[in-house]
Amino acid sequence: ENTGAAEFLRTEDAPARYFGFGPHSHGEKRSFRYNNWFAEKDTTALLASNLGTPSGLQSIQGYNAVHISRYDEYLQALNGRSQGYHNTDVIPQGLDSPLLDLLNVRYTIVPTDEQPDQSVLRELKDTHPTVYSDDQVDVLENRDAFPRAWIVHSAKRVAKVKTLKLLSSGEVNPRHAALLEHAPPNLSSPADASEDNALVKTYKAERISLQTSTGAPGLLVLSEAYYPAWKAYVDGRPAPLYVADHVLRAVPVPAGEHTVELRYESWSLRVGLVV
Repeated sequence: ENTGAAEFLRTEDAPARYFGFGPHSHGEKRSFRYNNWFAEKDTTALLASNLGTPSGLQSIQGYNAVHISRYDEYLQALNGRSQGYHNTDVIPQGLDSPLLDLLNVRYTIVPTDEQPDQSVLRELKDTHPTVYSDDQVDVLENRDAFPRAWIVHSAKRVAKVKTLKLLSSGEVNPRHAALLEHAPPNLSSPADASEDNALVKTYKAERISLQTSTGAPGLLVLSEAYYPAWKAYVDGRPAPLYVADHVLRAVPVPAGEHTVELRYESWSLRVGLVV
């Protein structure tokens, strides 16, 4: 069934993600492994465990039998600990991680009522404004969340094993610089970086289209999981696709206004269909 929180999230103009967070007094194992209690009323209200999928909502957590290893590593660094192979949840240790902002997490769905022993939930509500509320849940806004796409003019090559440590510690600000696993493209600083713009025009399962504008050659970073089958095109011509910040995608863009497309073009999928 659709919920008031789902309707609210669907009115968001720009692409944004969310997660459900509902600790209660049953102990941590019961509180944060939502997929084991997906049918419970308090869990369904949080749209946890993939329950936002039928409404077209995008959550950073849930249950999946096949995970991308980079994303598992990212969530492990975010939470400070590993999870079960099929599970991806945000636990209290990850609520203040800068890695959460990079995932375009603008909203958190939490229970309206809180128990006296739920200090983590109370602190979360105190530090994040409530933008929607009903008799079951509140929707909190994370105003530090990154957009779905942005442009940087600085990038450096960093070994994969070091990237998450640099981002988690705050030593590198991903709003201004990208960490790549290969030699970066040629970039330069514009006269006014505040005029850079990256607007998502089309967002579908197998194609994303964006309009970019920048005063100097830059790197378009997308809060989308990198996967080799995705290919990049700038003004219809093939362009390199980099791994940025351990798990994200990045495409070099020239100065001026341009159309950037990312298309899912899997040769193994095509061969499989033919077979």
